[in-house]
Amino acid sequence: MSVTGVIFNYGPHLAHSTDDGFITYRYARNLAEGHGLVFNPSERHLGTTAPGLAVLLGLLATVSSTALIPLVSGALALAALSGALALLARRMRPDSWLLAFAVALGLSCNRWLVEVLGHEGFIVALLVLVALECVDVHRPTTSGVVWGLAVFIRPDSAVMGAVAGIETWRRNRRFPLALLVSVIVTTAVAALLLIWIAGSAIPFSLQVKQAEAAAPVLAVGAPYWQTFGAWCQRTLGLGGLTLLGLGLWGWGRAAVRHDIRALAYLSPALAMVVFYPLVGVPFAPWYLVIPLLAIVAGAASTVTGLIERGSVVSTIAALALVAASVAPTAVWSTRLGFRPPDPRAEPMVEAASRIDDSALLEGSIATVEVGFLGFATRRPVLDLMGLGSPGALDAVTSSGVADFFLERDPAFLVANPTFSYILDPLITDPRFRSRYEPVFSVPPTDRYPKAVSVWQRVDDTSGPTP
Repeated sequence: MSVTGVIFNYGPHLAHSTDDGFITYRYARNLAEGHGLVFNPSERHLGTTAPGLAVLLGLLATVSSTALIPLVSGALALAALSGALALLARRMRPDSWLLAFAVALGLSCNRWLVEVLGHEGFIVALLVLVALECVDVHRPTTSGVVWGLAVFIRPDSAVMGAVAGIETWRRNRRFPLALLVSVIVTTAVAALLLIWIAGSAIPFSLQVKQAEAAAPVLAVGAPYWQTFGAWCQRTLGLGGLTLLGLGLWGWGRAAVRHDIRALAYLSPALAMVVFYPLVGVPFAPWYLVIPLLAIVAGAASTVTGLIERGSVVSTIAALALVAASVAPTAVWSTRLGFRPPDPRAEPMVEAASRIDDSALLEGSIATVEVGFLGFATRRPVLDLMGLGSPGALDAVTSSGVADFFLERDPAFLVANPTFSYILDPLITDPRFRSRYEPVFSVPPTDRYPKAVSVWQRVDDTSGPTP
């Protein structure tokens, strides 16, 4: 049943991810096609939060196809997710014959993980847990190399990887020199590679996220924990609450048993819960990948423990809890079908496709939230938030988005109403109105009840309006 649930939930969504994931995919495609690790050819501006994943996907695309990049990323994420859960489950119940069941159960009853499939967080989670495993078997140098690879995949995973060093010190009561040296060497090599192919070793994304939280023009979203609560309310439901309760029970049992080896694996999860609010960035669900995996592993431990008791009552109770966790996710998956979990994907991809298919103007497309649209088109994309386009963030935070936009003179603007607080000052600017006109809109749907409008520069039209 659990394996069937994994196939049912994840199979239709291997090529789906978040908008941020598709930003990374566009970087990977440009790398595979010889343009370097860039969002737009000739613009060396490292905006992806996962440069190492972009490099890996770009290399794989050179021997397959750039069109397969999302599918390959999803498959890698699912494999890493399974491996990370297996490591956690083994720590919770090292001798359990139900390990495979526990992993499959955790995958099949968790809607959260499906929604962010393809994200680099899964690969980082596996690498961090492998680094801890290497510490456990007294391989500090190997642990440091694996930690360095995690930092290469996503630089802020250094916070989680630091747990490996602390754990080494706790066990050996001496400074983990071998681990530290191997980390430094690995990350230095990765940094030199990024400077060579991207022009920078540090992604610009942290500056953008901090600006989103601090700049008056951008600080319109709810605070971190309020957004976190709203997201939990939307995604948890009955199945998620059951899973959460089972997970807390499982880790509580580990604490009662004083299972220090298992509890050490909670450290990366707790580090992530604290780190992102501390640095002042807005909430995003992929920050919680390792905490979610910890909850899943705890839940699987609880269920397998009940089954291993062998009594009829405990087995029935375990199956009832499994049903309570799996059923709501199965209903959600059935309703979703093969559509992307993120409802903003479809209108942004449709807008890009209609622009490209209509043979209108040559030139770039400007928008906010550039991942879905950016991978759907080969045109240059002007990112008005600043992740993919240098100079945009300064313009937006200084309320100069209209000046920046008109100076760049893109052929199109795709106006996503989610970001009206950025786009309204531009669209209402008389200079914009005199130079651009609306040409079509992607109508609202039951999943995304807002129309996405497309504006076109009017001075040199070369084809019919769509």
